[in-house]
Amino acid sequence: MKVFLKHLFQLVGLTFLILFAGLLTEAAAQITTNNALPVGKDKGIFRAQLKIIRATGDPTGADRELLVQAFPVVGVYGITSRFSVFGVVPLLNKSMALTTSQQQRIKRGTDIGIGDARLFGRYDLYRSSTDGSILSISSLAGVELPTGRDDQRDAFGSLPRPLQRGSGSWDPFGGIVLTYQTREWFFDVATSYQINTEADNFEFGNEYRLDGVIKYRLFPRKIGPGTPGFFYLDLESNLILQGKNTVNGLTDDNSRGTIWFVDPGLQYITQKFVFEAAIQLPAVQDLNGSALETDYITTLSVRMNL
Repeated sequence: MKVFLKHLFQLVGLTFLILFAGLLTEAAAQITTNNALPVGKDKGIFRAQLKIIRATGDPTGADRELLVQAFPVVGVYGITSRFSVFGVVPLLNKSMALTTSQQQRIKRGTDIGIGDARLFGRYDLYRSSTDGSILSISSLAGVELPTGRDDQRDAFGSLPRPLQRGSGSWDPFGGIVLTYQTREWFFDVATSYQINTEADNFEFGNEYRLDGVIKYRLFPRKIGPGTPGFFYLDLESNLILQGKNTVNGLTDDNSRGTIWFVDPGLQYITQKFVFEAAIQLPAVQDLNGSALETDYITTLSVRMNL
């Protein structure tokens, strides 16, 4: 716990250094997170994504292979020019193949269903617009709701927590989003912290995230009347530090750790639609005990401005 807090304070300090250095944009809108989706007063956004998560880095002899198919549906509405509300409802399908102690290869999991939804608000604390550039700093706060089942079973019995679609707990979170945009460049940095609470004698470790993005307009190089859309080269980064889980009040030493993803991607942006694709590749995985390492996360996304 002391090591976790030490790293957390270091990351928080680093985050605020980045924020006050002025690196970011709201109009960029990250592919891998939803915090910085741009929206105006009485305007809305609908986003649908397909995420595929594959993890096979098993330090044990069980040769575990985790596959998660997630379909997050996102709705955003601008209440005022400064305040927006967000809702995220995921559909999840989780499965894991593993070898038992009897050397039998089995597959565990259930059918697709609703996972834990997220509801939060974002308020613009500061916004400055000059010729060709926008700078804003926003705060966000919300809660992850226990809408997904956490008591699912398969033919082998009750599913382990990582394979359940929900946590069963009410988990508050908050953060800061800094955004900066020019005619050709977009920058985005978001920092957030989620407090995971206990449900049914189980508690996931708290999570700290530092997400960033740099985008550059590839085409067209010149903007004029009748330009149909824009291609952007996208490079994102996700630093995730998660505490250890607890089971019946005891710490699970085979859970969580630190992961840093680097995410190359592409965006095609029109006035009405945005089409996006990215792949999250782990640059660093410092996990605890027998925790399973992630191979990659792919994201395909379509966004519609309402």
